Amino acid sequence: DFFFVEENVLTILVADVSGKGVPAALFMAVTRTVLRNLAMSGRSPSQILDEANAVLARDNDRFLFVTMFVGHYHTDTGVLHYANAAHPPPYHISNGEISVACEPTGTLLGVFGDQRYPGATFQLGVGERLLLYTDGVPEARTSAHEFYGEERFLKLVRRMAHAPAEELCSEITRDV
Repeated sequence: DFFFVEENVLTILVADVSGKGVPAALFMAVTRTVLRNLAMSGRSPSQILDEANAVLARDNDRFLFVTMFVGHYHTDTGVLHYANAAHPPPYHISNGEISVACEPTGTLLGVFGDQRYPGATFQLGVGERLLLYTDGVPEARTSAHEFYGEERFLKLVRRMAHAPAEELCSEITRDV
């Protein structure tokens, strides 16, 4: 999800819920609602994850969990304030070079009620991008049950590093 919480502050939420079926879908719906409400209140990414975690862990008798990246991207400065609850770190694309950015700052969301998620900052320069994704990309399987894999994913991102964002995303979807 993404939405502006201030004129120049874009909130970005990327998440992956554990499990499948109705319980996982309901847990994700509750998670999204809790996070959106917290984000709209002006809290920092760290505060959003801290408070969401406490709420989600309270009645989580199925031990479902979410990995999540929350960021506040300041469109006027390129500064990204973020917190990462065990979510795969995004790829930083700069001048055709690919590196990993925004490593996790905490563990799984919704399991340990007292877990804290420290915030961190990342500076994006003009023309630089972050590619956020879930583990559903590298963990996708062929009909022969072979994983798509992190290596193949990274190779594709390197090949498409100069492509516009829409083209890069379309190619990832097509290739997977």
